[in-house]
Amino acid sequence: MTFSTVTFVLFFLPAVLFLYFLCPKRWKGARNGILLAASVFFYAWGEPINVLLILLCVGLTWILSKSVEQRKKWAVFLSIAVNLLPLAVFKYADFFLDNANRIPGIHIPLLGLALPAGISFYTFQVITYIVDLYREKVKRQKNLAYLTLYIFFFPQLIAGPIVRYIDIEEQIENRTSDWNGCFEGMRRFIIGLAKKMLVANQAGMAADAIGGLVSHEIGMGLSWIWVFSFGVQILFDFSGYSDMAIGIGRIFGFHFLENFDKPYHSTSITEFWRRWHISLSSFFRDYVYIPLGGSRVAKGRHIFNLFVVWFLTGLWHGAYWNYAFWGVYYFILLTGEKFFYGKYLEKLPYVAKRFLTFLAYMFGWGIFLFESNSMKEIALHLLKFIGITFGSGGITASQLQIQGNLLIVTAGLMLAMLPRPKWINGFQKRKPALYMAAEGILLLLLALVSIMTIVSESFNPFIYFRF
Repeated sequence: MTFSTVTFVLFFLPAVLFLYFLCPKRWKGARNGILLAASVFFYAWGEPINVLLILLCVGLTWILSKSVEQRKKWAVFLSIAVNLLPLAVFKYADFFLDNANRIPGIHIPLLGLALPAGISFYTFQVITYIVDLYREKVKRQKNLAYLTLYIFFFPQLIAGPIVRYIDIEEQIENRTSDWNGCFEGMRRFIIGLAKKMLVANQAGMAADAIGGLVSHEIGMGLSWIWVFSFGVQILFDFSGYSDMAIGIGRIFGFHFLENFDKPYHSTSITEFWRRWHISLSSFFRDYVYIPLGGSRVAKGRHIFNLFVVWFLTGLWHGAYWNYAFWGVYYFILLTGEKFFYGKYLEKLPYVAKRFLTFLAYMFGWGIFLFESNSMKEIALHLLKFIGITFGSGGITASQLQIQGNLLIVTAGLMLAMLPRPKWINGFQKRKPALYMAAEGILLLLLALVSIMTIVSESFNPFIYFRF
């Protein structure tokens, strides 16, 4: 089940809200039980078998957590290993087998296992709990149902954000749901749904049309249109999901941290990664980069630490070499900014910094969107962005009949890159009541149009489901 389906919007979510708020506030355990049951049902709707996998991992984590609390290192390593093993098998086994089969004389059958939805996200959440428990930053959750709710909670289960136990430790047992929280939650959910249905999906049609062409039919022009379309799609798709997850959590009294902060406003790649997928970059910072020594080491070791973090960040996104190269690409850019040309970049005019950063992360999406384990294919693909092609490149955007979608792509880029008009802020301050009324009408229209779009379109999963 996904947020952008009729089943979720018109049936599942209203039913959960009805049961939750029908239950008296003082019955905290019952309310949590409703959320847990709803979350298990939500995941089992699409992947009933994999529910058992998550429950097994959570159960083993709960059993080992007592030893972790006693600061026994073997329990920490075993807990992390237990949770990383399914990720390694389902996500990376075939990747390593495929690369091993490229060695002459080796022919190992691939496993062909389907990747459980959200496995990368809930695995990392368990790791934050185990490590923070060992570091004595959180208390052990003695209630197995509450620990299961933390992992299984349906808003963030499938595609994040990566919610740390430390951030909602108190909220699991003590939280309040009021009208202001419900309104703000619904507001965020509607905005996220509109991002997904009205912008991301339309931009995705253009990206998919180009991506579906034979390689030699794509020239330099289409390559950049492909990247711009995908850049709009992935931003509005993933930030839209995060908005919906944060919004639903807010309705039930949970306060999840923000996952996006206008990343396309960045003036450097360093700033971009402070604004994009914040929960992931902060995870790698706090649980990989700093334990390796962070920046408090010799320059060579510092660079090595950065390489490890960004190589793993790339591979986390998918078991293909293009994702690893994408991670290394950002390692090169970030290392360059930190040690070489960053001071010169800061001296450039604001517009120049925005433009160069824009080209840098858009080219990064060019690496990201081309899933392949063939070094030759990846190289030929990237050469097209600088005009070097080895085919006809004869197809044009007009021949694909995607002009309407390109208007959405252009509008999406403008929404993502331009600041909020000052007159809106002034209107909000001068006429707060009128502003709220106008906002309410706009949200209602966005909700209606988004739902109509859901009804008329086929299945449209979120991009990050596959990670």
